[in-house]
Amino acid sequence: MRDTLTFQGSHVAKRTYTTDLSELPADKYGLLSTGSSMASSASAQLGKMYTFSLGRMQSVGSPAAAPPAKKS
Repeated sequence: MRDTLTFQGSHVAKRTYTTDLSELPADKYGLLSTGSSMASSASAQLGKMYTFSLGRMQSVGSPAAAPPAKKS
């Protein structure tokens, strides 16, 4: 797989895991579920990706990027 990173996850509850990502630089990342590359059909191989970003990244339309509202 392209740009694959190794990490350790800890099982904390049913279908819930935790991992330490403090060493990763600010960027956009995605996690694929285990077994997504083992599927037999091409569409199933894609699986579901959980995407997130780390660091000081902001969307253009995020509330933090909007100017403060004027008071009347």
